[in-house]
Amino acid sequence: MGTRFNVLMTIQIPLQQKRMMVGEYEAKIIDDLCEPSGARPNPSKQVLDKFVQQCGSLDPNLCCALLEEKLEDEDWKVVVKALFGIATLVEKGKEGVVEYFGEGNDEFIKEIAVDPESQKSLKLAAEKCLKAIEKAT
Repeated sequence: MGTRFNVLMTIQIPLQQKRMMVGEYEAKIIDDLCEPSGARPNPSKQVLDKFVQQCGSLDPNLCCALLEEKLEDEDWKVVVKALFGIATLVEKGKEGVVEYFGEGNDEFIKEIAVDPESQKSLKLAAEKCLKAIEKAT
């Protein structure tokens, strides 16, 4: 039994490492997009085009969940960039994004759009995102 256990442990450890790697690439892409640095909070067209291209074959539910997490960040620049990322994925027709945010996962975006405490650029990004989702449904 000891030998069998050792063989199973040898097999399981690499599998666990692979599972940990699942989602790391998606997280890096989302983190890169939402980086709060820079003078302008709105990502450029080139940055958004690259983001859409990178998301091309990735799991849309995972990408959407990661973007949704960014909507709760304390740094408003991170939130703005996440909103632009969502809107761009919707506008470019990334499969699964409209379904994800159209199924009630857009509540936080709606809150940002109507919150009187939200910065103007944040509200505008939320409104743009909601319009893109509405237009696509």
